Amino acid sequence: MKKKVTLILLCSVLFLLVFVVTCWNFISWKQVGDYLMNASSAEMERHGVTMSYRDLTVDKGLNPHVHVTGLELVSFAGIIEAGDLFISLEPFGSLQQLGGAFSLSIPSLIIRPRIGGMTEMTSGGTGDFLIRKDLLICKDMNFEGDISISGGARLDLDTGRLASEGLLVQVPEEIDRNLDVLTGYFPIKRTGPGQWSLK
Repeated sequence: MKKKVTLILLCSVLFLLVFVVTCWNFISWKQVGDYLMNASSAEMERHGVTMSYRDLTVDKGLNPHVHVTGLELVSFAGIIEAGDLFISLEPFGSLQQLGGAFSLSIPSLIIRPRIGGMTEMTSGGTGDFLIRKDLLICKDMNFEGDISISGGARLDLDTGRLASEGLLVQVPEEIDRNLDVLTGYFPIKRTGPGQWSLK
């Protein structure tokens, strides 16, 4: 009797596994990627940021990789451009953390501020992200260049409220001078010469 129950259980697990793998391979990951980018664009629009991109391609697999080209973010503070944005979806990490887990890599960012006549700057790096209900969690960010970012943060997608998770941003002197003006509008604070974090 035990052998029969074990056999039925193993067959059920095998059937479920085959079903999941088959569905996984037939999912249109490009449509999923376009949907996620459009959803992100709509969310950013709520906070005064316009997002656009030129193209999106997807490499299928257990961990699908999304490649976005020609990404541009525009706000009153400036323009951010990324020629290439790589997103690695992490299905198993999503199951473990009960959310949508993914990692992000941007080899090169171009930042064109519109405040105080500041010059063009560059940066680039990686970070891990988790979307859970109405919360976006950024972890292990490591961006280096004219602007460096380390640590993480939490963003409430409903209220737009940011909370620091060890976030530290290092900026050039010309930006450092101008950020004092923005402390009345954004929850930021100076932690040292050229160093800023969230309140």
